[in-house]
Amino acid sequence: MISGRTGLAGLRVIVTRAREQAAGLTTRLEELGAAVIHLPSISIVPPGSWEEADAAALRLAAGDYSWVAFTSLNGVTRFLDRLEQLEVTIPAATKVAAVGRSTAHALAGRGVDTGLVPDRFTAMDLARRLGPGSGRILTPRAAGAPQDMPRALRRAGWAVDEVAVYRTAPAPGDTPAVRSARAGHFDVVTFSSASTVRYFVNVVGPPSTLGLAPAGSCAGATRVVACIGPVTAEAALSLGVRVDLVAPQHTADGLVAALRHHFG
Repeated sequence: MISGRTGLAGLRVIVTRAREQAAGLTTRLEELGAAVIHLPSISIVPPGSWEEADAAALRLAAGDYSWVAFTSLNGVTRFLDRLEQLEVTIPAATKVAAVGRSTAHALAGRGVDTGLVPDRFTAMDLARRLGPGSGRILTPRAAGAPQDMPRALRRAGWAVDEVAVYRTAPAPGDTPAVRSARAGHFDVVTFSSASTVRYFVNVVGPPSTLGLAPAGSCAGATRVVACIGPVTAEAALSLGVRVDLVAPQHTADGLVAALRHHFG
Protein backbone atom coordinates (compact mmCIF):
# COMPACT_ATOMS: atom_id res chain seq x y z
CA MET A 1 0.00 0.00 0.00
CA ILE A 2 1.20 3.53 -0.83
CA SER A 3 0.20 6.01 1.86
CA GLY A 4 -0.25 9.78 1.79
CA ARG A 5 -2.70 9.99 -1.13
CA THR A 6 -6.37 10.85 -1.06
CA GLY A 7 -8.21 8.32 -3.20
CA LEU A 8 -6.58 8.24 -6.61
CA ALA A 9 -6.09 12.00 -6.81
CA GLY A 10 -3.66 13.08 -9.50
CA LEU A 11 -2.98 9.63 -10.88
CA ARG A 12 -3.02 9.27 -14.66
CA VAL A 13 -4.86 6.00 -15.24
CA ILE A 14 -5.09 4.31 -18.64
CA VAL A 15 -8.37 2.50 -19.32
CA THR A 16 -7.95 -0.08 -22.09
CA ARG A 17 -11.54 -1.31 -22.17
CA ALA A 18 -13.50 -1.02 -25.38
CA ARG A 19 -15.47 2.24 -25.50
CA GLU A 20 -18.75 0.32 -25.24
CA GLN A 21 -17.73 -0.91 -21.77
CA ALA A 22 -15.56 1.85 -20.34
CA ALA A 23 -18.13 4.31 -18.94
CA GLY A 24 -18.67 2.67 -15.54
CA LEU A 25 -14.97 2.18 -14.80
CA THR A 26 -14.16 5.70 -15.99
CA THR A 27 -16.80 7.25 -13.74
CA ARG A 28 -15.58 5.37 -10.66
CA LEU A 29 -11.96 6.37 -11.29
CA GLU A 30 -12.79 10.02 -11.89
CA GLU A 31 -14.91 10.16 -8.73
CA LEU A 32 -11.75 9.23 -6.82
CA GLY A 33 -9.74 12.00 -8.49
CA ALA A 34 -7.93 10.04 -11.19
CA ALA A 35 -7.16 11.60 -14.56
CA VAL A 36 -8.46 8.93 -16.93
CA ILE A 37 -6.72 8.35 -20.24
CA HIS A 38 -9.01 6.60 -22.68
CA LEU A 39 -6.92 4.19 -24.69
CA PRO A 40 -9.23 1.44 -25.89
CA SER A 41 -7.00 -1.39 -27.05
CA ILE A 42 -9.89 -3.12 -28.76
CA SER A 43 -13.21 -2.45 -30.43
CA ILE A 44 -16.16 -4.84 -30.40
CA VAL A 45 -17.39 -5.88 -33.85
CA PRO A 46 -19.85 -8.50 -35.16
CA PRO A 47 -18.61 -12.05 -35.78
CA GLY A 48 -17.40 -13.00 -39.23
CA SER A 49 -20.65 -14.91 -39.71
CA TRP A 50 -23.89 -15.27 -37.77
CA GLU A 51 -24.60 -18.70 -39.26
CA GLU A 52 -23.61 -20.81 -36.24
CA ALA A 53 -25.18 -18.43 -33.72
CA ASP A 54 -28.43 -18.30 -35.68
CA ALA A 55 -28.58 -22.09 -35.90
CA ALA A 56 -28.01 -22.31 -32.14
CA ALA A 57 -30.74 -19.72 -31.54
CA LEU A 58 -33.24 -21.91 -33.38
CA ARG A 59 -32.16 -24.96 -31.35
CA LEU A 60 -32.53 -22.84 -28.21
CA ALA A 61 -36.09 -21.91 -29.19
CA ALA A 62 -36.82 -25.60 -29.76
CA GLY A 63 -35.77 -26.40 -26.18
CA ASP A 64 -32.55 -28.26 -27.03
CA TYR A 65 -30.43 -26.59 -24.32
CA SER A 66 -30.44 -27.20 -20.57
CA TRP A 67 -28.39 -24.06 -19.91
CA VAL A 68 -27.24 -20.88 -21.61
CA ALA A 69 -23.99 -19.71 -20.01
CA PHE A 70 -22.93 -16.08 -20.50
CA THR A 71 -19.30 -15.15 -19.80
CA SER A 72 -19.34 -11.42 -20.64
CA LEU A 73 -21.51 -8.34 -20.94
CA ASN A 74 -20.76 -8.25 -24.65
CA GLY A 75 -22.05 -11.80 -24.99
CA VAL A 76 -25.32 -10.79 -23.32
CA THR A 77 -25.86 -7.71 -25.45
CA ARG A 78 -24.88 -9.23 -28.78
CA PHE A 79 -26.71 -12.52 -28.35
CA LEU A 80 -29.94 -11.09 -26.96
CA ASP A 81 -29.96 -8.46 -29.70
CA ARG A 82 -29.62 -11.25 -32.23
CA LEU A 83 -32.44 -13.23 -30.63
CA GLU A 84 -34.69 -10.18 -30.95
CA GLN A 85 -33.85 -9.89 -34.64
CA LEU A 86 -34.74 -13.55 -35.08
CA GLU A 87 -37.88 -13.14 -32.94
CA VAL A 88 -36.63 -15.86 -30.60
CA THR A 89 -36.65 -15.93 -26.78
CA ILE A 90 -34.97 -18.12 -24.19
CA PRO A 91 -37.51 -20.80 -23.16
CA ALA A 92 -38.66 -20.76 -19.56
CA ALA A 93 -37.37 -24.33 -19.09
CA THR A 94 -33.83 -23.34 -20.12
CA LYS A 95 -31.72 -22.17 -17.18
CA VAL A 96 -29.34 -19.24 -17.49
CA ALA A 97 -25.89 -18.87 -15.89
CA ALA A 98 -23.81 -15.68 -15.69
CA VAL A 99 -20.10 -15.32 -14.98
CA GLY A 100 -20.62 -12.47 -12.51
CA ARG A 101 -22.95 -9.93 -10.96
CA SER A 102 -22.53 -7.36 -13.74
CA THR A 103 -23.42 -9.96 -16.35
CA ALA A 104 -26.41 -11.09 -14.29
CA HIS A 105 -27.52 -7.47 -13.90
CA ALA A 106 -27.34 -6.96 -17.66
CA LEU A 107 -29.48 -10.07 -18.15
CA ALA A 108 -32.01 -8.84 -15.61
CA GLY A 109 -32.19 -5.56 -17.50
CA ARG A 110 -33.28 -7.54 -20.54
CA GLY A 111 -35.88 -9.50 -18.60
CA VAL A 112 -33.81 -12.68 -18.23
CA ASP A 113 -33.55 -14.36 -14.81
CA THR A 114 -30.19 -15.83 -13.84
CA GLY A 115 -30.17 -19.15 -12.05
CA LEU A 116 -26.46 -19.42 -11.28
CA VAL A 117 -23.60 -16.97 -10.58
CA PRO A 118 -20.28 -18.32 -9.25
CA ASP A 119 -18.67 -16.85 -6.13
CA ARG A 120 -15.53 -16.00 -8.13
CA PHE A 121 -16.25 -14.30 -11.43
CA THR A 122 -14.27 -16.37 -13.92
CA ALA A 123 -15.35 -18.68 -16.71
CA MET A 124 -13.65 -21.65 -15.04
CA ASP A 125 -15.47 -21.02 -11.76
CA LEU A 126 -18.69 -20.88 -13.75
CA ALA A 127 -17.85 -24.28 -15.24
CA ARG A 128 -17.13 -25.68 -11.77
CA ARG A 129 -20.44 -24.37 -10.43
CA LEU A 130 -22.33 -25.96 -13.32
CA GLY A 131 -20.68 -29.23 -12.32
CA PRO A 132 -21.28 -32.66 -13.88
CA GLY A 133 -24.21 -33.09 -16.23
CA SER A 134 -25.49 -34.81 -19.31
CA GLY A 135 -27.48 -32.11 -21.09
CA ARG A 136 -26.47 -29.50 -23.65
CA ILE A 137 -25.08 -26.04 -22.83
CA LEU A 138 -24.99 -23.04 -25.15
CA THR A 139 -22.19 -20.51 -24.61
CA PRO A 140 -22.44 -17.30 -26.68
CA ARG A 141 -18.91 -15.86 -26.56
CA ALA A 142 -16.21 -13.95 -28.39
CA ALA A 143 -14.60 -15.52 -31.41
CA GLY A 144 -11.32 -17.07 -30.33
CA ALA A 145 -12.19 -17.06 -26.61
CA PRO A 146 -10.08 -19.32 -24.34
CA GLN A 147 -11.14 -22.96 -24.45
CA ASP A 148 -10.63 -23.85 -20.77
CA MET A 149 -14.31 -23.51 -19.89
CA PRO A 150 -15.77 -25.54 -22.81
CA ARG A 151 -13.18 -28.27 -22.24
CA ALA A 152 -13.98 -28.43 -18.51
CA LEU A 153 -17.70 -28.68 -19.22
CA ARG A 154 -17.20 -31.46 -21.76
CA ARG A 155 -15.02 -33.39 -19.29
CA ALA A 156 -17.91 -33.05 -16.81
CA GLY A 157 -20.24 -34.76 -19.27
CA TRP A 158 -21.96 -31.78 -20.92
CA ALA A 159 -22.39 -31.32 -24.66
CA VAL A 160 -21.26 -27.75 -25.36
CA ASP A 161 -22.18 -25.55 -28.31
CA GLU A 162 -19.89 -22.54 -28.33
CA VAL A 163 -20.93 -19.83 -30.80
CA ALA A 164 -19.26 -16.53 -31.67
CA VAL A 165 -21.55 -13.52 -31.20
CA TYR A 166 -18.81 -10.89 -31.40
CA ARG A 167 -15.11 -10.52 -31.98
CA THR A 168 -12.48 -8.06 -30.87
CA ALA A 169 -10.49 -5.98 -33.33
CA PRO A 170 -7.52 -3.67 -32.73
CA ALA A 171 -8.41 -0.06 -32.07
CA PRO A 172 -6.64 2.62 -34.16
CA GLY A 173 -2.95 2.62 -33.38
CA ASP A 174 -1.91 6.24 -33.94
CA THR A 175 -3.95 8.44 -31.62
CA PRO A 176 -2.93 11.18 -29.16
CA ALA A 177 -3.57 8.77 -26.27
CA VAL A 178 -1.32 6.12 -27.81
CA ARG A 179 1.46 8.63 -28.43
CA SER A 180 1.14 9.91 -24.86
CA ALA A 181 1.37 6.36 -23.48
CA ARG A 182 4.43 5.63 -25.62
CA ALA A 183 6.05 8.69 -24.09
CA GLY A 184 5.38 7.29 -20.62
CA HIS A 185 2.81 9.90 -19.57
CA PHE A 186 0.82 7.62 -17.26
CA ASP A 187 0.97 6.17 -13.75
CA VAL A 188 -1.39 3.19 -13.94
CA VAL A 189 -2.61 0.95 -16.73
CA THR A 190 -5.70 -1.21 -16.24
CA PHE A 191 -6.37 -4.38 -18.22
CA SER A 192 -9.83 -5.96 -18.32
CA SER A 193 -9.20 -8.94 -20.63
CA ALA A 194 -6.41 -10.91 -22.24
CA SER A 195 -7.14 -9.22 -25.57
CA THR A 196 -6.64 -5.73 -24.09
CA VAL A 197 -3.15 -6.76 -22.95
CA ARG A 198 -2.23 -8.23 -26.33
CA TYR A 199 -3.39 -5.21 -28.28
CA PHE A 200 -1.81 -2.76 -25.83
CA VAL A 201 1.58 -4.42 -26.22
CA ASN A 202 1.24 -4.59 -29.99
CA VAL A 203 0.00 -1.04 -30.44
CA VAL A 204 1.72 0.96 -27.68
CA GLY A 205 5.01 -0.89 -27.39
CA PRO A 206 7.11 -3.49 -25.55
CA PRO A 207 6.73 -3.62 -21.76
CA SER A 208 10.45 -2.96 -21.28
CA THR A 209 10.17 0.48 -22.94
CA LEU A 210 7.10 1.48 -20.93
CA GLY A 211 8.15 0.61 -17.39
CA LEU A 212 5.85 -2.41 -17.38
CA ALA A 213 8.35 -5.28 -17.45
CA PRO A 214 9.31 -7.25 -14.32
CA ALA A 215 11.15 -5.28 -11.64
CA GLY A 216 14.80 -4.74 -12.39
CA SER A 217 14.44 -5.21 -16.15
CA CYS A 218 13.23 -1.73 -17.11
CA ALA A 219 13.11 1.89 -16.13
CA GLY A 220 9.93 3.47 -14.79
CA ALA A 221 8.92 0.47 -12.71
CA THR A 222 6.98 2.78 -10.39
CA ARG A 223 4.09 2.53 -12.86
CA VAL A 224 1.36 0.16 -11.72
CA VAL A 225 -0.24 -2.62 -13.77
CA ALA A 226 -3.72 -3.62 -12.57
CA CYS A 227 -5.63 -6.61 -13.96
CA ILE A 228 -9.31 -7.38 -13.49
CA GLY A 229 -8.75 -11.10 -12.87
CA PRO A 230 -6.36 -14.06 -12.99
CA VAL A 231 -6.93 -14.92 -16.66
CA THR A 232 -6.01 -11.38 -17.67
CA ALA A 233 -3.02 -11.43 -15.31
CA GLU A 234 -1.80 -14.70 -16.80
CA ALA A 235 -2.00 -13.21 -20.30
CA ALA A 236 -0.06 -10.15 -19.14
CA LEU A 237 2.70 -12.23 -17.58
CA SER A 238 2.97 -14.38 -20.71
CA LEU A 239 3.62 -11.20 -22.72
CA GLY A 240 6.30 -9.96 -20.34
CA VAL A 241 4.06 -7.44 -18.56
CA ARG A 242 4.55 -7.11 -14.81
CA VAL A 243 1.35 -7.54 -12.76
CA ASP A 244 1.14 -5.47 -9.59
CA LEU A 245 -2.55 -5.88 -8.74
CA VAL A 246 -5.25 -8.45 -9.45
CA ALA A 247 -8.77 -7.50 -8.40
CA PRO A 248 -10.12 -10.00 -5.81
CA GLN A 249 -13.60 -9.40 -7.25
CA HIS A 250 -13.28 -9.59 -11.02
CA THR A 251 -15.40 -6.55 -11.84
CA ALA A 252 -14.85 -2.85 -12.54
CA ASP A 253 -15.75 -2.15 -8.90
CA GLY A 254 -13.25 -4.77 -7.78
CA LEU A 255 -10.54 -3.24 -9.93
CA VAL A 256 -11.18 0.21 -8.48
CA ALA A 257 -11.21 -1.21 -4.94
CA ALA A 258 -7.83 -2.87 -5.53
CA LEU A 259 -6.37 0.42 -6.76
CA ARG A 260 -7.80 2.28 -3.76
CA HIS A 261 -6.23 -0.25 -1.40
CA HIS A 262 -2.87 0.00 -3.16
CA PHE A 263 -2.75 3.77 -3.16
CA GLY A 264 -4.80 4.42 -0.01
